[in-house]
Amino acid sequence: MSDEPVPEYVPLPLELPPVFNPEDVPQGPTIALPDTLNILDIENERSVLVQREANMKDVLTNTFLNVNTLSLKPVLLSWAMAGYPSLYPILSVQVDIPSVCSDGVVRDIQPYLEYCFGMPLSTVVDSISAKLVGILVSYVYTRTSFSICVTRS
Repeated sequence: MSDEPVPEYVPLPLELPPVFNPEDVPQGPTIALPDTLNILDIENERSVLVQREANMKDVLTNTFLNVNTLSLKPVLLSWAMAGYPSLYPILSVQVDIPSVCSDGVVRDIQPYLEYCFGMPLSTVVDSISAKLVGILVSYVYTRTSFSICVTRS
């Protein structure tokens, strides 16, 4: 044992956090809900939804179906320079799925993509695969994105 004195334990004062009171939370302005709905308001919202879906269809078509080998070459070269890692994403888009599609159907990501493409995802993959010899093409999606990936065969 050492001859050094042992420091005396001195408890620090314990301060408890204040108890949460929901009434202490500042309230923002309230929004008055209308007592009636106008058909023009409903039609305007429907038009916005239809336009959003049309935009998504255009993005998907232009990104995946109208892709040409010249536009794929730079990303495939990057894949080669990285050592040909498996499942390398070469084409990707962010997807914003509406809570209800313009046709009134609620869809998850895969059915929504197929709805927008107008075909199964396997057909989309096949159309890209036809342009890439010696390369396996696959797809991956999350709740908010869709990507075409490649693997060296």
